[in-house]
Amino acid sequence: MATLPLESYLFSRDQDSEFLMLELGHGPYPVAFQQPGGFTGNRAYIGSEAWTRDSEGRSRAALSTVRTTDPSGNIFFIEQSLGKTGEGNHQEPYEIGSKILFKGPYDPTTVLPSGIASEVVLSNLVGDPQIAHSRRRVRRLLKEVSRLTAHDGLVVVRETESPRQANRHLERLALLGTGLRKFGARITPDEEAIWQQLEARFGVKKGYDKGASFYQFLAKAVHADIFPMTEAS
Repeated sequence: MATLPLESYLFSRDQDSEFLMLELGHGPYPVAFQQPGGFTGNRAYIGSEAWTRDSEGRSRAALSTVRTTDPSGNIFFIEQSLGKTGEGNHQEPYEIGSKILFKGPYDPTTVLPSGIASEVVLSNLVGDPQIAHSRRRVRRLLKEVSRLTAHDGLVVVRETESPRQANRHLERLALLGTGLRKFGARITPDEEAIWQQLEARFGVKKGYDKGASFYQFLAKAVHADIFPMTEAS
């Protein structure tokens, strides 16, 4: 059975001339601007963000400033509505006990076509309290991620803020029905060399819980069976 070493994957995705990276929930500091391969020619980045915690527009303003660092690249952004008819966009979150809940409907469906992404990045999104408190919301998110991922594409789950909350949604039973499976072992800060390579590409916020933070790759179920990933070459 073939294997795909993680370090080989990182090299190949940086060199891929037909690479399309999609980041959901990128916030004011998307990972687009720290990619070794950049985004020119047929390489492109698309970021999608609902801005559920940005009622005053400060994060959007910060993103506008960051975008000036690379105005000529193939870098595009979509403002996402989580409501079926747009009514859920920009509503204030509110708290119930220690949980922050999104006020309004939750429909993560994007306008993007199916199978568009070579790589989908979810950084601190699966564990986001607005999503993670509801298994139904997590599954809806992952089903949309599965729809957007190319048949041989990968999903990069980075969790440094709520890793314990996110981890329970990435177990085998929790992933059933999403169209995704784990692809390779979970990577933690203890594996310093490969962790730093991952953080160089996906770690906009450098602080993390060393004892629980992790990266987990996901793939379409059929592809994961054919090409399992190993941690190193």
